[in-house]
Amino acid sequence: MSVRIIESTTTTITVLHPEKSFAVFCFTPEGSLFIDSDWGFYGHRWRGFGESFKDFLCTISDEYFINKLGINYFHDTGRQLCDSRKEALSILFNEFKKYLKKCT
Repeated sequence: MSVRIIESTTTTITVLHPEKSFAVFCFTPEGSLFIDSDWGFYGHRWRGFGESFKDFLCTISDEYFINKLGINYFHDTGRQLCDSRKEALSILFNEFKKYLKKCT
């Protein structure tokens, strides 16, 4: 097998929230999502998202989203996401989704 390199454009959206601070959401068309926020750094890669990863992100629930982040967080730290992080990430993610839906 030879090395393959894929170049794509990443979309970056920053959510500034008056109560939950900020989150920078970066996602690729290939299904990777990274979040850098006051509430930590998180990432997840989806493989079977359908035609458009952006459209997929608009349809998932915050509970599903938080569970996916929690899996990787537990793998990295050995701890569960605490409720305050879950709440903040959920609020920030819902604002992110609202913005995506407006731009679709």
